[in-house]
Amino acid sequence: MANRRVFYDFTFSRPKSVLIAALVAGDQRIIAAHNDAEKVALNRLKQFAAVRVRSKMPDRLSVLT
Repeated sequence: MANRRVFYDFTFSRPKSVLIAALVAGDQRIIAAHNDAEKVALNRLKQFAAVRVRSKMPDRLSVLT
């Protein structure tokens, strides 16, 4: 499995209850709060994101963030 790649996929979507609450109440702050929470979560995930690049030289290993 020399060509194996590991991949993680993260999906962010607001629950229907958030959208309904915002529409029924006519309050866009509810959607804005959810969007802000998504930004915080994505920024947190970015802190842990890295790519490992293998070199043909066994004593070299690069980690890119």
